[in-house]
Amino acid sequence: DLDGTLIDFDACVRDALRAAFAELGYEVSSQRIWAEIQAASAEAGTLYWSQKSALGWSRAQVMEAVMRDTLAALGAETEHPEVPADRYWARFCKTTHLNPGAIETLERLQGRFKLGLVTNGESDSQRGRLGATGLESFFDAVLISDEAGCAKPDPRIFALALAELGVDAQDALFVGDSLEHDYAGAQA
Repeated sequence: DLDGTLIDFDACVRDALRAAFAELGYEVSSQRIWAEIQAASAEAGTLYWSQKSALGWSRAQVMEAVMRDTLAALGAETEHPEVPADRYWARFCKTTHLNPGAIETLERLQGRFKLGLVTNGESDSQRGRLGATGLESFFDAVLISDEAGCAKPDPRIFALALAELGVDAQDALFVGDSLEHDYAGAQA
């Protein structure tokens, strides 16, 4: 797994959000303003990302809605929420914070085992952050839900990874941070 396991996803979101709102002229160094931005963005993000499939929205539509609602909560209106949404997304796709020990663990495993990565997310963000860290070079297979057409916990994405690696399920170990997506999916 990538987010939460190898990369600190929350830190990536924070850094991209801070940079995007700084570019918009917000005093992100102010604790009060920064707390308002984070709270509004988290509330809107939780709402719209969880409903993305049901609404039939693209990633861009979700991000525009999140930015529109975040700015509205701050008392600002925008006719073009795609501008701050695009700024945020561009930053997010290049922002990365490796979890402690991630590189060292992969260095110890590489060459001794076939390594695969199964991650949920949008292709541009996952590939961008993998490229920014250099992590992709450790893996014999990289499966991203956006590209695979299925997402964890759907067992099909795990089966695709096993097939690409040429490994049977009983000979594989999956490491992740989510009981719902990683554990349940790998078990299935």
